Formats: sequence, C-alpha cells, structure tokens
Amino acid sequence: MLLLAHITLFSSRGDPAILAIIAVGAGVYLFYRGFRRLQRKRLIANTPTSKVRSASIGLVEVNGHAAGPYTIRSPLCLEPCYYYKTIAWQLRSSGRSKEWKKVAEEALHMPFFVDDGTGRVLVDPRGA
Repeated sequence: MLLLAHITLFSSRGDPAILAIIAVGAGVYLFYRGFRRLQRKRLIANTPTSKVRSASIGLVEVNGHAAGPYTIRSPLCLEPCYYYKTIAWQLRSSGRSKEWKKVAEEALHMPFFVDDGTGRVLVDPRGA
C-alpha cells in the first residue's frame, strides 16, 4: 500500500527515473523471495517418509496417529486438539474505503506423540 502511494506520488511529478529505481528494487526483492519460497517447497517435498523405528536424525516425515496425555480445547469448535491458531479480523470502513484489520490472534500448543505402530516420537508443534 505504501509502495503504491510512492509510485503515484512520483508518477504524478513525471520523474520516470525514480519510478524505475523503485520498480527494479521491488523486482529484485520479489525475485529473491520467490526463490526462498521455492527452496522451502522443495525441502518439504523432498523430505523422506520413514517409520518411527527406522527414522534417522534430521528431517524425516512420519505418518501415524497423534496421542498424548493432555489435550487442549479449541476455542471455536471446542474439539480436543494439540495445536490451534485463531485469528480475528474486523471490517473497518472510513468513508468509501473498507479495510480488514487484524484485531486478535491466539495460538496454543501441547506436545504430543506420533504413534505409527513401530514406535512413538515426540512432536513439539511450536511454530507450526
């Protein structure tokens, strides 16, 4: 939003050099960000799946059922879970413009085990 305000401000003055510098800077930033997202996507896609019993040290994907001694209740559905994140948005209008504003955000997690029949592994869902 701020970038668009600068672009319209500079374009109304008729200075194409500053507009070109801003466009090149935004292009370099978006190019870099796109490659970082591609790298993360490939890391997730190339993570090997294994059983808990034969899981190696490092990144592995395991499939199984979540189990643990404690659960928490999600605030909206009241279902037992191990992790939830809730975001509340409010539509605010001033004049003819309407904008969604984040008014509250809450995340809560509880460590749990993934059991696939061959063993159990502890999962800390912090940052999920």
